Amino acid sequence: MGSLVIEIGTAEELANILRRCGTKGDPELCPYEQSDIAIESVKIDDLVPLAKYVLLKRLESLSSLHRRLLDERLDIFNLSSRMALRDDGTKRFISPPIVEFWDDEGFLLVDGLHRAWLARHQGQSTLTCAVIRKVTVPLVPLPTTWAKIKTYSHGELPEIEEKHDF
Repeated sequence: MGSLVIEIGTAEELANILRRCGTKGDPELCPYEQSDIAIESVKIDDLVPLAKYVLLKRLESLSSLHRRLLDERLDIFNLSSRMALRDDGTKRFISPPIVEFWDDEGFLLVDGLHRAWLARHQGQSTLTCAVIRKVTVPLVPLPTTWAKIKTYSHGELPEIEEKHDF
């Protein structure tokens, strides 16, 4: 069996991708266009989740990917850039979790909740993240706590209003 990894990007490439990302409601609105973006190690307990659930199937998939990439000396909890993977014949990407830092709320976990959840439950204390400062557009979902996050098993899906607090 060959390598899962097709290519490994740079932190600068990831920052440029994030700067060009639009919002779900307005693809032309790029909230990170003028932001400071850096790869940083963040204490998992300092991460503030925005979503209120994780899916067991996704956690199992990430756990499997974590083990497979460790064989290639790569750790999904400590990525310094975006990677392209060949998984079941499909090209997909994985990057460090995306975190916005706000003075009043701290490190808001925008993307990567499943990975942060898995790392936390495997006893990791830190997670390498793409930390974005000086964001021009505030997030819509409100912060929640780790204690409020529910795990849903196969076949179960929460109601859409259970995903975030607004």
